[in-house]
Amino acid sequence: MSETPTTWIVVNSDVLWTGRPIALGLPVHIQRFCTEATSAGVTILLPRTVSLEVNSRQRQLIQDEIRSIDTASKELGALLERWGQKFTGADAQKTVRDADYVKLLETTGARVRLEDPSLDDYREAERKACGHLPPHPKANRDDLDSDEVHKKANDHMRDLVIWEFSLRIARRHGNAILISKDRVHLGSSGDTEAKAAGLDRVESFQDALAMLDRDTPAARLAREILTPFWDELRREKLPLPEDRSLLRGVRNATFQTDDVGHVTGRFDFRVRGLEGTIAGSAVVTAVARDRLRVELSHLTLSDQKWRQGTITKELTV
Repeated sequence: MSETPTTWIVVNSDVLWTGRPIALGLPVHIQRFCTEATSAGVTILLPRTVSLEVNSRQRQLIQDEIRSIDTASKELGALLERWGQKFTGADAQKTVRDADYVKLLETTGARVRLEDPSLDDYREAERKACGHLPPHPKANRDDLDSDEVHKKANDHMRDLVIWEFSLRIARRHGNAILISKDRVHLGSSGDTEAKAAGLDRVESFQDALAMLDRDTPAARLAREILTPFWDELRREKLPLPEDRSLLRGVRNATFQTDDVGHVTGRFDFRVRGLEGTIAGSAVVTAVARDRLRVELSHLTLSDQKWRQGTITKELTV
């Protein structure tokens, strides 16, 4: 009997896009995600529409590589001939290899599943597209005749199919994560429907790992800059655990280092606390060369607002 996965992750094509043929190897961040997803018992789910799109993109990249090799071969041949040497040329068709994205993901050890959108997915996507219903983004009516708007309209039906597919997977299993950069999938107009279905939406593989409470570079950096404040925050009765390593669910993070070496930034976080899961947003800034401030906002404890929902602390470093 196969193991039941704890979480299903639907991946959209825009986060699988690469600038080179994947036969040369998966990007490092995708490899790492697959490894971590395997450890977490996750199933990576690709709608067949996504598979068709990324493999089509790969075929384009392969043709580009073949043309580049042919051009380089002709140029090298002409140069060598000028110096009296023969060059038989390179066989680009044999040199450039094709690869199937799904099969390559499976070579990482990840559990990958390819699934067709259902007829109901297509019908519901059609209904929403024709009725301009959520999660349909609001268009600027002054630009309705622009080429860009028409291009987005052509893409919109595909985006809605992925949306309906993801909602169905979330309802079927009680929860799911959709990784996508598309504003149709991430926009606030889809919040109500996504919440009701149990669908979480993130725009990067790292944010998906944060949803799984897997350790990430962003989480490690967030722990580093919060460490000086940790005990002070606990003295404010925020029920943080003593173990800072439990802070792993870090998303939407941006960091920077100032001219004196202070690492500051902003991020959303989630951590298993003493009384339940604590979530919120953090902004750490340098208010002087030797003084830092942390502002925590939108604080919740087990999905309920914690006290006033904010804490601000300063300290000398």
